[in-house]
Amino acid sequence: MTKTIIEKLNLTKYSQGVFLNQPQDSTYFDELMPLKTDLTHLKEPLDLLFTFVDSLPDLIAQIKKLTNEVVFAPQGYLFVAYPKIGNQKYPTSVHRDAIFPALGIDPDGDGYLAETDFKFSRMVSLDDTFTIVGLKYLPKKKTVKSQPASQRVSDYEALIPKLKQALQTNSVALTFFESLTPGYQRSWARYVYSAKQDTTRQKRLNETVDLLLQGFKSKDLASKNS
Repeated sequence: MTKTIIEKLNLTKYSQGVFLNQPQDSTYFDELMPLKTDLTHLKEPLDLLFTFVDSLPDLIAQIKKLTNEVVFAPQGYLFVAYPKIGNQKYPTSVHRDAIFPALGIDPDGDGYLAETDFKFSRMVSLDDTFTIVGLKYLPKKKTVKSQPASQRVSDYEALIPKLKQALQTNSVALTFFESLTPGYQRSWARYVYSAKQDTTRQKRLNETVDLLLQGFKSKDLASKNS
């Protein structure tokens, strides 16, 4: 027995659905009656939006409008039914091969519509007249770039007390450090605490102690002397 579109797409599992632009005398969704057929007074994000289009420009315009203006729940679906090539009911049709380029979907890429969080998910036949394209709302994880450690000496003023505490294991190095001008102290703090890894910071701290014991006022001066 041929499955209905409700069965094919498992439409009964959605709780917040809207059905737009249905063909006149449509019986596709009678089992789901009563249907919400407009986008007014929506209280929650949609997990299902089903719409019909009659041409490629209409398809592009509706998808752009709906993906920009309607709030979807994560994993929610936008289904768009378009008239297939050779249909006997409409004078217009949409070639399936024209859809991806029109929507900016790279067939060899991640499947997302250009500049959206909607991903191509499926394409199924509704009947002899319509084919359905399914777009799933899958918000991309935002990549948070780590901020590079500051290289400005003045930004390390507040870390001087922390460095003094770390130098307490060697009183001679600490005494020499405390005799330095604030600029040199900030320079040492930057050298030690600009490292991102704990192991690197500890290595630099050990090196700082050695260089202070040798009487070097800064890492730069020690490097020039080497």
